[in-house]
Amino acid sequence: MLRQSDFSLFFVIDPPALLLDSVILASTARYHLPDVELVAYCPDAKREFVPEFLKELYSSLNVDLSRGENRKASGRVSTQCSTWTCLMNV
Repeated sequence: MLRQSDFSLFFVIDPPALLLDSVILASTARYHLPDVELVAYCPDAKREFVPEFLKELYSSLNVDLSRGENRKASGRVSTQCSTWTCLMNV
């Protein structure tokens, strides 16, 4: 049986685009899937445009504001939908 901890939800923020969408997505995902790893990818060139209050919100929702280069999807099955990706351990 799969558990929520078997999944990671990756989504992209590209300030100023997708910031409001990311708040809705992260809040909703955390409410319905409390044990899922949430990772917000932001390009390095735009990290400075993520407002401090959003970084604090991501932190309170246990969202990893990642650069992405240290993330590996090996050994996982990926299903992509719109601006987010869900990875499942296999």
